[in-house]
Amino acid sequence: QKFMFTRLNNCQEKPNRPIAEAKYQKYAATFIGSDSLWLTLEGREMISCGVRYQGYCSYLAECKVTLPGIYHVNAIHFRSNWYSIDDETKLWPPANSDKILGDDFWLNISSSSLPTSIPVVESKSKTKSCDNSCTRMVANGRWVNEHPHCFFMGQCDTKPTLTPEKHSSCNRRMILNTDQYKWIPYSCLLDQWTEAHAKACLDKHGINQVQIRGDSHAKLLHSELTEMWPQLKTRLAFLNDADCKGWQLLGNNTLVLANCGQHPADGNHQWGPSKYKRSLREYIQKLQEWVRSGGNRKVLWLPTPYVPCRLDSWVRGYKDHRTISRIGLFNAIAEKLVVDAGIHRIDNISPTLAYWDNQKDSAHYTAPAVRATQPHLVFSQVCSWLSGTVCQMPYSNTYAGFMLPDPE
Repeated sequence: QKFMFTRLNNCQEKPNRPIAEAKYQKYAATFIGSDSLWLTLEGREMISCGVRYQGYCSYLAECKVTLPGIYHVNAIHFRSNWYSIDDETKLWPPANSDKILGDDFWLNISSSSLPTSIPVVESKSKTKSCDNSCTRMVANGRWVNEHPHCFFMGQCDTKPTLTPEKHSSCNRRMILNTDQYKWIPYSCLLDQWTEAHAKACLDKHGINQVQIRGDSHAKLLHSELTEMWPQLKTRLAFLNDADCKGWQLLGNNTLVLANCGQHPADGNHQWGPSKYKRSLREYIQKLQEWVRSGGNRKVLWLPTPYVPCRLDSWVRGYKDHRTISRIGLFNAIAEKLVVDAGIHRIDNISPTLAYWDNQKDSAHYTAPAVRATQPHLVFSQVCSWLSGTVCQMPYSNTYAGFMLPDPE
């Protein structure tokens, strides 16, 4: 399913002020555009659709739907005439949170308009496990409600009436029973890992410690793992390294899951893309030196998640700059650096995209379905990589579903 959005009034191909780092001016005009858009389809499947700039204030969104049914189209125009990768703007631009198609736009998608291949959710006995598959194949999926007649709030089999419940910061009306959805990859089955299964994986590869480094999002991943597998708590450590310091690395037989990106992009730090790239290169060099200086030391990179939709006093008062395209650009920079350094990336942000404005938490992705999925998603990728099963899957989540090219 494809949607084309074009701004007809007051289209500004250039922002109302120049970008501080001049070399990104053309880059932003070519790949980002001056509007912020987000699109999700909500029904039997819950899908975040990639938004790609086409030039002349036009944006193409593509949604990979596999199951027929009635879908609510949630299209948000979030910000206007502002290249949101800018790093020195002192004023927080006004956000619209406008529903482009209104609150009550629906599509009835028939089976004849969908791919002919049988979706995984309806052919489990014929589908291989994601374990020992391409490491990121497990993250290439969507949320599916396996109860096809009761996934809207308070309704079964009929077009639902929107409920008065709202998102805490985005005035988002919640229409789905989001806790009833399950993450289903498109081409394999996500195994439900047990504590014994996870322990056996670490033991097999001689990993005594897993250190998760980063900010509060990395800390959330640590808590998700330890809450699901409490007996592994002594082998799972978290270190606050939100500013790319690269300090307090552990000894031998250690796997590091590292991330740095949220804090450099925020309104308190206001790092420009060049400073982020320079600091991240130094951080990656420290990780490489640590690997070379000991035995059985391994590093995997975690992408930076998008900040959930929010319009509250926090982001306004702190002039927060963690916009969709800004985090997308930082992920693109990190992607290029870690690939060049020979560090493999795992994907733990794909399942969060459909919850961008579909939960109450305005800072982290804490919806029960997401929290319950992350340990299985992460360990499936980690252990496939430790076992040597690595192939390049398209990294399709950097900018609302599409990879931004490296700017240099």
